[in-house]
Amino acid sequence: MILRSLWLCLLFLAWPLLASGASVDGPQGAFLEALELQKAGKSKEALVIYERLLEKDPANPVLLNNLGLTAQQLGEEEKAESYYRKAIKFEPNDAHAYNNLGSIFRKNGDLIAAKKLFGMAIEKDPTYPFSYNNLASLYKDQKLYDDAILTYEKAIEIISLPEFHYNLGVLLFELKRYPRMVTEFKQALELKPDYPEAIFSLCLAYIYNLDDPKRSQAAKRLLLETQLKKIKELAPEMATELEELYIDQKIGKKKGGFSLPLK
Repeated sequence: MILRSLWLCLLFLAWPLLASGASVDGPQGAFLEALELQKAGKSKEALVIYERLLEKDPANPVLLNNLGLTAQQLGEEEKAESYYRKAIKFEPNDAHAYNNLGSIFRKNGDLIAAKKLFGMAIEKDPTYPFSYNNLASLYKDQKLYDDAILTYEKAIEIISLPEFHYNLGVLLFELKRYPRMVTEFKQALELKPDYPEAIFSLCLAYIYNLDDPKRSQAAKRLLLETQLKKIKELAPEMATELEELYIDQKIGKKKGGFSLPLK
């Protein structure tokens, strides 16, 4: 569940680059203002700007896509679906819209429709990585784990994003493939050092001895303490939970199980 991060990536990928030296006044400037508002978590304000731009350019698939993404962020899925369908109507080869529409169907449990839409997105643009990432998550939902791993790897082959590595790591955790799981979490943190979910998950691996069995306890403790210091600054509530788990593990208290945070 990496939707929030991926939404912002999609927004930037969907917008054509401004020509060198081009003015950012007018519609393009307003669009960039909406993006900045969205990055700041002000989706309602961004939506107002997108809707105003759409009034002047109602067949613009980029605007329709971004309106759909913003509506999704605000929990208005019916409105988002309508925007995506309009984007496809005006640009039938728009992989972004097929992928985004598929994410709605997947969230609502219609995996057959979602799989078809992700497949269409890949058909329209085989180099668009988010479609592979979402399709891989769908395969995971269906317990088609080998297909999920291969499809996450395809997304990473196209572009090595921290969220892709994290998603693959979560799947490997479920499959108890711990050494490679740790590798994926570390890779996510190399790409994005302030990634709280990846830090949390890596700390769990150290607490429950899921990483390299040859590593000494002293070395693991040092690694754990280093990561705990980082996460205290980024997500104090996660740090508190990890410290409680660490104490329980040290005193031998049994825990019924734990899960990794989903982004």
